[in-house]
Amino acid sequence: MTVCVAAIASYSTTVMVCDKMATYQGGDITADGTAAKLNNLNAHWHVLMAGDLGRAQLVVEPSRWYFTKAGWGHKWSAEEVASVVKREYQSQLRTEVTDTVLSQYGLDLETFMREGLARFGAEGFAETKYKIDQASRDFNLELLLVGFDKGISASIILVSNPGVIADRANPGFWAIGSGATMALSSLAMKGQCISEDVPKTIFNACEAKFQSERSVGVGKDTWVAVESPYYRYPDAFSDELVAQIRTQWENENRKQLRLPVKVKALLEPFENAEFIDKKEGK
Repeated sequence: MTVCVAAIASYSTTVMVCDKMATYQGGDITADGTAAKLNNLNAHWHVLMAGDLGRAQLVVEPSRWYFTKAGWGHKWSAEEVASVVKREYQSQLRTEVTDTVLSQYGLDLETFMREGLARFGAEGFAETKYKIDQASRDFNLELLLVGFDKGISASIILVSNPGVIADRANPGFWAIGSGATMALSSLAMKGQCISEDVPKTIFNACEAKFQSERSVGVGKDTWVAVESPYYRYPDAFSDELVAQIRTQWENENRKQLRLPVKVKALLEPFENAEFIDKKEGK
């Protein structure tokens, strides 16, 4: 129960927006402003998480460890990043299924599939296989990998159960979590695309998040991050700035496609960000 939104702007910048609500006991207990749903994998890649955040860390931490072995600033390809995270996702899925269903018999999945029919009989094998399939379906975790392919090209990659990889660099945006449908509808209606400029993309992504707050389990507190290997954007996207954008969004005609003038002024530092001259080592 959450929403995480990612979008590509001006072909070379990524915008990430998510809520901060933590949900416990199947949604019976919620606490806004307490959950971190955006993490670094290395200097060039981030991960947005929807689902069980404890489970997510069991996938993210070994992935981060693998990436940082080559150095924090190593420029991994999108294919390499997707492959590593997929491997850790599926490893954790297998571990949880084994622990939940098969550990009481001292079996792992491979042994069960090879010997289970002989050991349990047809009926027992079918019943246990049903429990395995149910445990697999209950593995509630979606990830958005957002970063720069070899440190250059903006990329968005979706990882979903049971470790399926989907490239979302085209259409250039995606959303996960309980608020994803509303967020994706909002982005599509606003015509968001990879050629859209940075201020408008920030506003579109924020609006998508605001719209999704009508969904169950999406908190009002909002986290925003803007990244690029080519431009030096402000380090902090403050709660005050998010609140000002929300106020302008609430006061404007929400059907209009243009960026509200007052929001454009608020986001001027992102429109006129300093170019990083790599030849000078900046």
